[in-house]
Amino acid sequence: MTDRFGTCLICDDVRNEVSNQISVVGLYGTELIVGSLPLVIPQLCFLTSVFCRYDDPLKRLTVRVSFAGELLNEASIPHESLDEWARADGTAAASETEEFIDDEPPKIRCSVLLTTSPLRIEKEGRLSVHAETERETIRAGSLKVRVQTSQ
Repeated sequence: MTDRFGTCLICDDVRNEVSNQISVVGLYGTELIVGSLPLVIPQLCFLTSVFCRYDDPLKRLTVRVSFAGELLNEASIPHESLDEWARADGTAAASETEEFIDDEPPKIRCSVLLTTSPLRIEKEGRLSVHAETERETIRAGSLKVRVQTSQ
């Protein structure tokens, strides 16, 4: 069993705010139900986070977005950026171990934003997001695309 896991918010837009916050706009659940296909979505964002123990940081990270097995987008984080992230977040997380002695070791998060624009969908299927690290592939999330059936 691993202490690493991933999540992905799939949405219409992600905006950086002045206060060092982000706003997620048009967040999808588990399905995107459409009236008909083909369909063109002007923009779809995949805010993917991978969590790991502060004392076992990521050495390699590539995030991939696929639809029905076809690669749509990917991003690899440079080793130097991962090292910098691990130092900064790891130092903060390490200080928490003294505050929360009875808890499991704190985790740090590395987030990657991928945007696909425009996205043309020809058939029903599943958008899937995977994060590949130096030792495993983590499924971070998915969104099923299907046509609304008449009732």
